[in-house]
Amino acid sequence: MAICRNGHVYSSLQALCRRSSELESLKAEWGANRTSLSNEHSVSLTSEREKALHTQTEMADRFTREKRELEELHSVKVCLIALCISYVNTIIYINVDHVIVI
Repeated sequence: MAICRNGHVYSSLQALCRRSSELESLKAEWGANRTSLSNEHSVSLTSEREKALHTQTEMADRFTREKRELEELHSVKVCLIALCISYVNTIIYINVDHVIVI
C-alpha cells in the first residue's frame, strides 16, 4: 500500500511539474503578448498625436492665411466705398453750382 501511495505521490508531483511548466509558458506568452500590444498601442498613439499636430498646424496656417485675405479684401472694399462717396460728393457739389433757384 505504501508503494501505491508513493507512486501516486510521484505521479502527482510529475503532473504538478508539468502544470507548473505549462503555467510558466503561458505566463511568458501572455507577457510577450501584453508587451507587444502595449508597443503597438504606443506606436498608434504617437502616430495619431503626430497626425493631430500636423492637422492643427495646417488649420492654424489656413486660419492665418484666410484672415489676412479677408482683411485685405475689407481694406480694398473700404477704399472703393470711400472713392464712391467722394465721387458722389463731387457730383453733388457740381450740380449744386448749376441749380437754378426760382
